[in-house]
Amino acid sequence: MAFFETARRIGRVLPWRAAHRGAGLLAQPMRVVLGVRDGATPGTKPPVRIFVGSEPAQYRAERVFFWSVEQVRDPGRVYEIYVMKELSGFDRRGWLTGFTNYRFAIPHFAGGAGKAIYNDVDQIYLADPGVLFDADLGDHGFLALSDRDTAVMLIDCARMASIWALAAAQRERRKAMEEKARAIPGLRGPLDSSWHARDAEYKPGCSKLLHYTAIHMQPWRPFPRRYAYQRNPVAHVWFELERAADAAGYQIFTSARPSAHYQALPAPLRKVCTEVLEYLPDEDIPWVLDELFRHAARFVSATITTTSGVRLLPDGTGVRRLRDRSWWLAHFEAASARHPQTRWQLVVHARTAWGRKTTRTYEGGRRLHGPPAVWILTDDHPGNTTQSLGLAKALGWPYETKALHFTPLLQTHEVLCGAFGATRLGLDKTRSATLAPPWPDLVIATGWRTEHIARWIHKQSSGRTRLVQLGRKGGRVADHFDLAVSCTYFRLPPHPRRVEITTPITQ
Repeated sequence: MAFFETARRIGRVLPWRAAHRGAGLLAQPMRVVLGVRDGATPGTKPPVRIFVGSEPAQYRAERVFFWSVEQVRDPGRVYEIYVMKELSGFDRRGWLTGFTNYRFAIPHFAGGAGKAIYNDVDQIYLADPGVLFDADLGDHGFLALSDRDTAVMLIDCARMASIWALAAAQRERRKAMEEKARAIPGLRGPLDSSWHARDAEYKPGCSKLLHYTAIHMQPWRPFPRRYAYQRNPVAHVWFELERAADAAGYQIFTSARPSAHYQALPAPLRKVCTEVLEYLPDEDIPWVLDELFRHAARFVSATITTTSGVRLLPDGTGVRRLRDRSWWLAHFEAASARHPQTRWQLVVHARTAWGRKTTRTYEGGRRLHGPPAVWILTDDHPGNTTQSLGLAKALGWPYETKALHFTPLLQTHEVLCGAFGATRLGLDKTRSATLAPPWPDLVIATGWRTEHIARWIHKQSSGRTRLVQLGRKGGRVADHFDLAVSCTYFRLPPHPRRVEITTPITQ
């Protein structure tokens, strides 16, 4: 029996390996057409073709990329944007990103004719890409900054079709593909550097495209589990675009213009229903949630089931990487920001490849009934108590103070406390306040001694309790909390859940 149980569990993991060896979701890039705007006079120039390399974790970057094009494009011209994401047949092992080699398949996807622009998804346009598309290639097969930097290219698809063939792009490494082009003298032509400003090369008013090349400094933090993100000196350019897109309620796809993936789903799954959210394409989740929030009178409730690894789609056409709870929570919080008057609840049932099941409940938006129940966790450090109580009094909500006392070892051993995680280890229960249901809606605490207790309360409440942690040591890892409040001079890494203030809070 042990042998068969082990084999069953291994079988759950193997599809993940298959996904990297060629299994994928799509045979062709996803095409999005930006047509002539209403009231604009149609031009005579051919459509601008842009191929974008992307992956599921870059959903925020995708949206801002499209929005950047919308801001600077010629309103009388057609723009065709092809998103290359989760394409089938590619061996992705050894790729730096989830789209590394897609660029070399553009001549094939473009039908071996005409011109095409290639962009990585971590870029934004600051000038009309139509100007780049209309550039003269001369005798060159493609334009790029160098033969080793192909993150922005203008490609002659007819010339490059035989050099960058689909089969080679699917199997060979990036260096080998670039070497094929390098071996032909004059095949690459120089690209005007204003069309590819990398990070600090950005010059306001001069740069026409900005590329956030340093993965650990990308402002939208696509891989928070892989990188400790640092500040980017030009992050404000990207954030200004995202804020403008939020203010305009912009989505790449809408209920009137859903993705082709959504339209291909069976009719029962196309209904806007909380029971089938996990079956909908990634691209359509934002507008579907907007529809749910917009039509809800006061409250939206959804239940999601996630599983690690990959699974077949309902029609058996391919595999979809399952989204974890943080992915869903990010989308619900984004929808809530656009509809702040609507209360929401998200219940996530998670099942790992080894059969373990967990349930977490998240809530947000405007409260339906009365003020929240608030607990203040205090320790023997008066400065910590001052900050927590100062914030609680400023909020104006009723609160209950929970005085905590710790064992002598924990009182002086910060590293040991940090290793505890979400537990009550080290808490002197005989001298501390009782921590028992009903669990509060909000916990406010300061300092490293109270950190693991706050996280334990969050765990006991199945995720319902929101945590606000103040201080340098207690709030070092912002991912553990709903909000971490830190002073600027702490020099802690930036995070979407971190608010920086000038000095510690006082009463």
